[in-house]
Amino acid sequence: MQHGKADPGEGLQSDSSWPGPVDFQHGRVYTPAQSQFLGRLASLKELRAQLERTLGPEAWTTQLVGRGLLATYRECVDFGVGKEAARIVGA
Repeated sequence: MQHGKADPGEGLQSDSSWPGPVDFQHGRVYTPAQSQFLGRLASLKELRAQLERTLGPEAWTTQLVGRGLLATYRECVDFGVGKEAARIVGA
């Protein structure tokens, strides 16, 4: 505390036990990393679909996003959420 102003972070501790978002439909709790990669996968899938509609599947940007989608899918598998990732991409 300086000059009579309270520090907004004063007294707060990092909580590494935060379980992450919950998938209520399947009863699963995700870690922050799992949640991040699943969210990124869903975003990339939507972006690729938009690019395919506007630029076509052969455009280099569409193909580049497709490679990012595949890499993110593999990350999901590595983080133990391969089944969820497969559901997202429709595999």
